[in-house]
Amino acid sequence: MRHGRHGRHGIVDDLRDVSKQLREVTAERDRMRETLRQMVWRDCAGRAWIAHDLDAVLRRLLNRHPELFDKRED
Repeated sequence: MRHGRHGRHGIVDDLRDVSKQLREVTAERDRMRETLRQMVWRDCAGRAWIAHDLDAVLRRLLNRHPELFDKRED
């Protein structure tokens, strides 16, 4: 019975190689996942600040020019 490149020990070496590659791929996936999480967090935080700023601008505009927001039609 044949056992790959180096007999039975070749199988063990192959398993070690595959295990090492799997750890590397898993680590890369985790790094990419963290990068994406941070990008999404920054985007959401940015949108929240924009909404907050827009709300503040609209409140100031309403206080200074309430006629702009009067829903009654003449």
